[in-house]
Amino acid sequence: MVTVIAVAAVTVCVIAWLTAVLVRRERRRGETSAEGVRIESAASAALREARRRARAGRDMTTASTDVYLRDR
Repeated sequence: MVTVIAVAAVTVCVIAWLTAVLVRRERRRGETSAEGVRIESAASAALREARRRARAGRDMTTASTDVYLRDR
């Protein structure tokens, strides 16, 4: 019983510590400049395109999807 309580306490402490790290990192990040917004938007669009191409490769049942996964 004591072991279960100790494991639960350690788990709660680890989760609290990880949450604090993520919150601190997000606060440190600050406002995104116009250039940063543009870069994030372009990266998101490129990722969506790579996923779309990979899905198309799987749907075509090609022998190899390496061509479609190259951009990932």
